[in-house]
Amino acid sequence: MEESKEPIIFTVRLVAHDDSESVKVEVTQRIRVATLIEAYAETKKISAQALRLFVNGARVNAGQTLGDIMDLLQEADNDIYVQLEQTGG
Repeated sequence: MEESKEPIIFTVRLVAHDDSESVKVEVTQRIRVATLIEAYAETKKISAQALRLFVNGARVNAGQTLGDIMDLLQEADNDIYVQLEQTGG
């Protein structure tokens, strides 16, 4: 039996830091986190550089793919939390 080369598509939910609104996105494991950050920022009309993503309390780096963090995603029911970086004091 041959292994399928088709990418597995699944849905992740990007949840705002204040739980005000979430965005559901269909993705594959090959998608880079940076792509999610850029898409979310464009949707919300905010700077992508100001966003930080967390899965199950762990910060996710933009260079990672969803495949890299699959175990964390499964534990968090495919929820990724989005926070705005605070600057200044």
